[in-house]
Amino acid sequence: MTASTIGAEQVGAQTTPARTQTTKGASRQPGSGAIWKIGTIFIVAYAMFPVLWIGSLSLKPAADVGDGKLIPANPSLENYRDIFTSGEFVRPLINSIGISLITTLIAVVIAAFAAYAIARLDFPGKTLLLTGALAIAMFPPVSIIGPLFNIWRATGLYDTWPGLILPYMTFALPLAIWTLAAFFREIPWDLEQAAQVDGATPYQAFRKVILP
Repeated sequence: MTASTIGAEQVGAQTTPARTQTTKGASRQPGSGAIWKIGTIFIVAYAMFPVLWIGSLSLKPAADVGDGKLIPANPSLENYRDIFTSGEFVRPLINSIGISLITTLIAVVIAAFAAYAIARLDFPGKTLLLTGALAIAMFPPVSIIGPLFNIWRATGLYDTWPGLILPYMTFALPLAIWTLAAFFREIPWDLEQAAQVDGATPYQAFRKVILP
């Protein structure tokens, strides 16, 4: 191989990346970034317009609701005052918050123990348990409204907090178990072993190292 051949190869190796970068840069059309920004702004505005319209209606007096204007001419908080001073809204709001908090708390506690066992232990029926949880998550809740109504009316759970907490928790558990199990699998065993070497029990290692 002559010196001229080696020099040609070196020049080719040095110029190839530059040509590649030039080709990539040339493939980007000018103004494409601005088009993406304009499109994003349009989509966000399109999605948020109904929310803004509802917010505008909430600030309008009853006489101005049908004026068709986005910005209220006479903004007022009268609607909010009427809502929060009437028992027709406050009581259902308290029920919704209480039921959702209790359901979430119970589902997370039960799912944490179940997901930890699935992620760390090897026991018979593990695959069947995961399959059953996935099947429950895929089951449409609307299909059990009729039977559930009859059962709750016969057992006295109709129109009560437990009558809503139980079905909500049943459908929240599968998703919580799958999510937490995937999270626990990513935590290395070394953390638990280090905690146990320092004198922590398995429950303490789970509660203070894994669960947080």
